[in-house]
Amino acid sequence: EQEEPLSSKKKKSVEFLSNQYDQVLKELDQIKAEIKEVSKKYTEISNAIAAIEDYSFNYNVKIVGMPVVSEYERAYETVEICLRLFTALGVKDISPYDIHDIAHRVPTGRNFPNKPNPIICKFTRRISKEKVMAARKN
Repeated sequence: EQEEPLSSKKKKSVEFLSNQYDQVLKELDQIKAEIKEVSKKYTEISNAIAAIEDYSFNYNVKIVGMPVVSEYERAYETVEICLRLFTALGVKDISPYDIHDIAHRVPTGRNFPNKPNPIICKFTRRISKEKVMAARKN
């Protein structure tokens, strides 16, 4: 076999590298398209979660600064704290049946270790929440 001239080898090497480069660019474009699609789906899912949270919060009241009854405060004790607060605000017709499932404390993290955790009180009806919020503003 006759050895190819050096320029022919260089030409083949350049063609090979050029083809490899073109393939890498093509794969990069595919990856960019996939990332764009995933990003779009992520945005849609994030918006859906935000809408669900917003809707859920229509029934919630967050109460901050209420002292903890005991170290192991039970759900019914937290409900009683809420009911006493609502009565003190002048809302007389709220009962445990107006509170959906339970009222509970949520952790705040380590930023405020000396403050009691806020209470989330979820109502069964928005009208009950609105009564409490109206009384709070008065």
